[in-house]
Amino acid sequence: MIGESAPLGFGRRSAGPSPPDCAIPVAVEDVRPVDNRRRVRRARTLLAGKIVIAQGLNILDCMIRDFSSGGARVRINAATPLPPKVSLLVIKEGLLFEANVAWRQGDETGVTFVGQYDLRGDVDPARKGIRALWAQLTSSR
Repeated sequence: MIGESAPLGFGRRSAGPSPPDCAIPVAVEDVRPVDNRRRVRRARTLLAGKIVIAQGLNILDCMIRDFSSGGARVRINAATPLPPKVSLLVIKEGLLFEANVAWRQGDETGVTFVGQYDLRGDVDPARKGIRALWAQLTSSR
């Protein structure tokens, strides 16, 4: 997904399972034109997420407002301090993105992705706690 345009339907409910090699479809009308600072298009979303700091030592609620394969715009309280490197957990999709904080303006924060993990098939012991958190969050729905 990193290095590609926004996956079709990312964050949308679908009638059935998506093919395994593509994420989730995005409606064409939800795709914003490419901004001069961005290499790929962003899709508008309204997804619940978690900002994970220091491998799960601190976990913060956030709302994912825009998403692309290269980064996202999240809404998080402006008074909440963030380190330069965070992880973004997209709860519904089971995806974890390693990210750099690119900018902050009020309650809006932009992050750029530097790595991604699909928690549905991940077995790395380093992410065991985050997988457990994700499983707990999705089992309560």
